[in-house]
Amino acid sequence: MPRPSIMLAEQELPLGVRVHAYQHGNDEPLQTLPNGKPFVLIKLFGEPPIKGKRLYHIEDDHVRVGFEGFSDGVRFSPVSVYSVQDAPAGDVYFAFTNGAKAVHDRGHSNIHDYNVVKSDDGKFYEACDVPMKFISYGRVDPELKERPLPKGLDETPDSKLIDLYNKVAKIPDTTKKSNPQFDIFTCLALKHRHSYLELIPLLQQLEGFLVEASLPTNTELVPYEGVDHTYYFERVMSTRETVQL
Repeated sequence: MPRPSIMLAEQELPLGVRVHAYQHGNDEPLQTLPNGKPFVLIKLFGEPPIKGKRLYHIEDDHVRVGFEGFSDGVRFSPVSVYSVQDAPAGDVYFAFTNGAKAVHDRGHSNIHDYNVVKSDDGKFYEACDVPMKFISYGRVDPELKERPLPKGLDETPDSKLIDLYNKVAKIPDTTKKSNPQFDIFTCLALKHRHSYLELIPLLQQLEGFLVEASLPTNTELVPYEGVDHTYYFERVMSTRETVQL
């Protein structure tokens, strides 16, 4: 079995990505006992009494146990890796080039993992910030799932919101008393918070809004799982078991 092209140390793992674990010099992933299937792990934020980022073992979509104390030689490889051409539309991905995770550097110490989302027409757009984050957060934040739409815009059709945004965008910022554009795209993002495939065609109609991602042809894409943290941590809190490898 060929060694995976992406091999990461524990501290390099992004949140919300399912991975297999490999011991140093071994091309086969660590397996569970007694069924012999590869371990599937995911890094999540813990809640009291389990705090901080931590790896958890997932089996049949349930968190079974938390892990810590991996040796320096253990490396991790994503369970799913796609090419630019093969990546399914409607998902957010972490981008990797030559096995290294791409980062987005906006200056002012705001360096973070480079996320992209694929649209139905095969284009990729940057997904590191609002409004794309509304969907990512909407999957994990119970409050955001129920967050009401901005007042006065909640019953406005999408087409009218788009027309309003583009009209407001032409008004000089110095004459605006508030930020109506933010309210408008926030409304669109919240209305369609459960589907990128619904949201992206709407955002494509907002002038100068989406930033198309330029990805090298050899880019490898690792899907962000959009894990429901509340569900998972209900299971973890009841386990409270730690295994050291």
